[in-house]
Amino acid sequence: VEGWPSVFAKNLPDGGISMVIAYVDDLLFLGTKGLRDEIATLRKRIKMDDPAPLGKYLGCNHRTSLVEVGGEQVTTAEFDMVDYFGQACRTYVSESGLALQPAESPYAPDLPAGQLDKLLADGGRFAGKAASFLMKLLYGARMAGPWLTVAIMRLARQIHKWNAECDRRLHRLYCYIAGTMEQVLTGTLSTG
Repeated sequence: VEGWPSVFAKNLPDGGISMVIAYVDDLLFLGTKGLRDEIATLRKRIKMDDPAPLGKYLGCNHRTSLVEVGGEQVTTAEFDMVDYFGQACRTYVSESGLALQPAESPYAPDLPAGQLDKLLADGGRFAGKAASFLMKLLYGARMAGPWLTVAIMRLARQIHKWNAECDRRLHRLYCYIAGTMEQVLTGTLSTG
């Protein structure tokens, strides 16, 4: 597929389509009825496990369900990064030496001007690890936690001038995630 070098699409003789998305050692297949024949053809040349329904892909657990409601079929899709965010929090605690206490929002409360000025003037303890701490969260937000994106990006703007106030805001962000990581992105679609 033009512009997506790891995505391959093929029109099938029966009018259907098959698609393969390759990422390192993961292959994601989707398509119509002829897809199973396409997979069998690929398996003659590539050693791979038996196909399985979509579960964990790129760190995100995918779950779907289909129910009938009032004569309509309703599909629910869930994108779950709970394990991923848990691992990110454990890494942060291990590398920072700080404990995480649940917070009501990802944003650190305002401080009195004098206290804030001191933090802004002091070099940040996590300046060397800030990019790693933030990129981990940004990937999780991209996959299944869009509500975290603004808080992460506001901190990411400070990477080149990281200070103690950034440390405080980063810690608050991780505290919020630790207290809310059980949230998953869920959507539904009805045939109605």
